[in-house]
Amino acid sequence: MQSLTSTSHIDSRRLLLLDQAAACFRRLGYQAATVRDVAGALGMTTGGIYAHYGSKEALLVAVYTRGVEQIYEHVQAALARSAPKGPDRLRAALTAHVEFLLSGGDYAQVVIRVMPDEAPEAVRAELIRLRDRYEAVFTAIVKDLRLKRGIDRRVFRLLVLGALNSTQRWYSKRGLTPSQIAGCLFAMLGSAIEETS
Repeated sequence: MQSLTSTSHIDSRRLLLLDQAAACFRRLGYQAATVRDVAGALGMTTGGIYAHYGSKEALLVAVYTRGVEQIYEHVQAALARSAPKGPDRLRAALTAHVEFLLSGGDYAQVVIRVMPDEAPEAVRAELIRLRDRYEAVFTAIVKDLRLKRGIDRRVFRLLVLGALNSTQRWYSKRGLTPSQIAGCLFAMLGSAIEETS
């Protein structure tokens, strides 16, 4: 499987740094978190962070890249086990996306909470590129669906992604499981898909 990004060869020190940055960005929010917060949690100096990543924005891109790659690989693994086309692929992607998002991981939360359009201008285009490459998975799935007349594919895809990404705002471990949530979403979206004979 071809990697979405090039983060698979990160050395262990950088990975530890990214893990801590993702945790800080999730806990404090990207805007409020500082390089000093990340450095302090690791027992490093801010200069040590800057030696690896030249700015807080570059650190955000690295965290976001790793998060997108993780969710991409999780969804691709689910798709590899599903039918080659049709509604089953949508169900597999929905389930994998929701399971990953609600797993509690810091990277997933940063990817969902830091909106590329609201990111610092210096890195906005890169975050949008990463987001769009991931969303292309859903574009391809929706393209192969037989949608009912009058259903716009772009709107359908955006509705799917919006519904998936909003689950982290209201999810409770005392309620439905991530798989059950994905099943409910699929059942609702299914009304827009033509039945196959």
